[in-house]
Amino acid sequence: MKRIVLLASLFGVSLSSIAQVTVTPEVGYNFGKFYGFTYDPVANVQYTENYDWMWSPRAGIALDIPLGKNGFSFEPGLYYNVRTARITTDIEEYKETTTAGQNYVELPINLKYSWEVARYTGKFMVQLSPYVAYAVAGNVSGKRVQKIPTSYTTTYTSELEWGAQMHQLKPLDYGAYVGFGYQLQMGLQVRMIYGLSFANFSNVPNTVASTGSVFNLSVGYVLGRKIPGRFY
Repeated sequence: MKRIVLLASLFGVSLSSIAQVTVTPEVGYNFGKFYGFTYDPVANVQYTENYDWMWSPRAGIALDIPLGKNGFSFEPGLYYNVRTARITTDIEEYKETTTAGQNYVELPINLKYSWEVARYTGKFMVQLSPYVAYAVAGNVSGKRVQKIPTSYTTTYTSELEWGAQMHQLKPLDYGAYVGFGYQLQMGLQVRMIYGLSFANFSNVPNTVASTGSVFNLSVGYVLGRKIPGRFY
């Protein structure tokens, strides 16, 4: 993760020396919930999984490339994005909690509009961002408490496998973000986005599993502004 952010930072700084391109390293946290269901075609019944809302980190860098002088800009980014899922089954015989963390390298393409509140005081921004992401790692852990006929607890952990087999997960994720934020004149920036995945990472027939929806709050600092107080 550190190598990815470092390489992206060096690339961004080199671009900013050529044009009025700004570079924004960001760190933040996701608050997301997976979505999934299994469909039984014989009974014509859909069983929906009840995932919990979970926290996970997200960090990376974005390059803001102005499109003219009216506040519009193109902002590609490169992020290391962790999405975490947890599901609990609590029945008469046992209670089992399973947690999975899926780590993605993510490329969002932000289409952004920014406007100043007053001269040299800061700016608001709104964005629409399609994204594509590819899984590079993941793990699953769980705890099962057997209730009857005897009481005992077992735990387990394993690495997630990515591929096209039924026991593996599809590594490709894609979707879109919408968001807004505010940037201070000094360069400090706060951004909040909402994202929704359109991909199904399950290889099991009649099963849908998605990273679902996510809220992200991040803090960044804008580098490479050639004229202090000028945002675009």
